[in-house]
Amino acid sequence: MTHHKIVISILFGFLFKTSTGQVTTAEQLLDVISHSINDDYSFTNVWTTCNKDSLFFKSDTIELYNNSNYRQGFSCCYYLNWRFTDKFNFKQNFTAFCEEPPGETIYPNNDNLYKIEYVNKDNYVEMYVYKKNVLTNKYKVVAIDNTILDSNRDKCYKITLVRTQ
Repeated sequence: MTHHKIVISILFGFLFKTSTGQVTTAEQLLDVISHSINDDYSFTNVWTTCNKDSLFFKSDTIELYNNSNYRQGFSCCYYLNWRFTDKFNFKQNFTAFCEEPPGETIYPNNDNLYKIEYVNKDNYVEMYVYKKNVLTNKYKVVAIDNTILDSNRDKCYKITLVRTQ
């Protein structure tokens, strides 16, 4: 009986490790993004990262969270958001939470609309981000993790991207 428990524990550990962490296909990434748009698990279709001192534009590594409670418990006032309209398009905007009243940028004529192309590589996925059909950024998707936010123990997904262009 003990032998079976060990095998089952190892099997579940392996399944958990392969379902989170490094992304191997674009389909896995699309599945997570689709769930964040259509599922109550995410609470929101917005993926958020801290943009203190324009960190999003300066950093090579970016962590995006899909839970609106991500903002709680952080000493960050400025956030960059990707609000997905579907799994291939998002609107990028900025929010400021330390100002009263809190503000969010508004763009006329979809000037903040971006399109994503997901490309399978040998061992990873790349995301090509276009604005008005012009390639603006390339990212290597390093990991997709199920994580728990420290501030209130909410579950969410975290996508880790490394800028390649």
